[in-house]
Amino acid sequence: MIQIQNTSHFAGIRIIGDVHSFRTLEEAIHKIVGEEGEYPIYESARLRALDFTKEFQSSCTGDREIVWIDHGLASEVVRSNQIAQQENVYIGFQSLWPEALFFTMVMNDFIKLYRKKSQASGYRYSGFNHKAISIRGLFMHGGDVVKANLHENHQYDSQK
Repeated sequence: MIQIQNTSHFAGIRIIGDVHSFRTLEEAIHKIVGEEGEYPIYESARLRALDFTKEFQSSCTGDREIVWIDHGLASEVVRSNQIAQQENVYIGFQSLWPEALFFTMVMNDFIKLYRKKSQASGYRYSGFNHKAISIRGLFMHGGDVVKANLHENHQYDSQK
């Protein structure tokens, strides 16, 4: 599962998750943005999106953050099932807001292009595509962080 949080000074986001989730999302992004030259107008945006995926790759190799998060199992369950760890290992990285927002916007465009390409090739695109859904899931978590920021800032402004 992937989580998105604010950085400590609200300049960006911190994306954390397990290795499997990061690899699934990375694979989905690579599939959606297509091959080099496939969308000539979007080539520079494609390269920036792929740069963003390099952060997922670096996290998976341990070059970024490693976070221990309590798994929430009751101590009786841990003892009876001989689970050694009280926490799960998550990996993560940070990104500044402008890059994260650009990535979100460009991936929306790529998802639309992917849908058109799928329909043109005779594949009946039903809207249910696990690759597009995993990317949209990332956007959903990011949207929650943006809403929280706007809500906090609105409360701060109204107290003045």
